[in-house]
Amino acid sequence: MMIPIRKALTAVLVLISCLGYSQGVETDLAFSDFYEQMANRDARLEATLDFSTEEDEADYWRDQLNFEMRLKKDSYRAYRTYIYFKKKSYQEHQKECDIAQYHGKGYVKKALFYNIHGLSSSLERGDVVKHSKLVPTLASKNK
Repeated sequence: MMIPIRKALTAVLVLISCLGYSQGVETDLAFSDFYEQMANRDARLEATLDFSTEEDEADYWRDQLNFEMRLKKDSYRAYRTYIYFKKKSYQEHQKECDIAQYHGKGYVKKALFYNIHGLSSSLERGDVVKHSKLVPTLASKNK
């Protein structure tokens, strides 16, 4: 009689742990989706910005840098995810646009930053989610 109870308890524990794991994956996907959407939205906005003065442009990019520094300090994982998707968006835009000709110095500088500091373009979205604990290790190799 004890063996069937042990098997039932074991099965219940396995199911509970699997349920918890699947919720964790969904949470990771939601986390990644949020920062992917934010990065894509920001990249689209930045591609269309037209500043009236160099001072306005410098202010914008200073604010963007402050945002990224705060994000990095508050959640390194969120920062790496955001930078990865920002890099992908910038690269897509660069396929269609000569950024050195049609964008200001700040945009070109940020494009270079994202290109250098974004994760390897060989990683895909699922890899960013699956290997989120690996992200800081990969990031340190790019420095």
